[in-house]
Amino acid sequence: MISILRISIFLAISLLAGGVAANGDKTAATRFGTLAITGDMGSMSLFFNGKKLNVDTDSLGMSFRDKYDLGDKDAVLVIDEVSATCQLNFFITVAGKADVKISSTFGTCDDTPKIVQSGGKIILRMKDTKGRNVKYIFENGVISENGKILKVQ
Repeated sequence: MISILRISIFLAISLLAGGVAANGDKTAATRFGTLAITGDMGSMSLFFNGKKLNVDTDSLGMSFRDKYDLGDKDAVLVIDEVSATCQLNFFITVAGKADVKISSTFGTCDDTPKIVQSGGKIILRMKDTKGRNVKYIFENGVISENGKILKVQ
């Protein structure tokens, strides 16, 4: 039963994640190279131009949501399905000419965030489990939650 639920959640998130997918939400092209997600449910990895960016995770699934032009860099919003009860969190991968960086993971498990770009900022608004508004801002490689900078993981 849990496996069917996980697969259903993963498929639903994959359908929500329009944006940048070039191959079933498993690859995303930037001006500087290609991001790729490999692995299976429970063991996912992220690569950039064939080089592993992060350690294996126990994520139920990852997919690419949207790509943003930040001038001299590209930012890709990545959905990270952390559990059956928390259907999605996010992190941002920023690719530039010289390097690739990954932001802290953030989110409230809200599967209907409102996302906008304003200049060099990516702003996500979502509800927490009590229905309160939460605002995340990604700017200059840093994520803030309601104005408070999140620690780098």
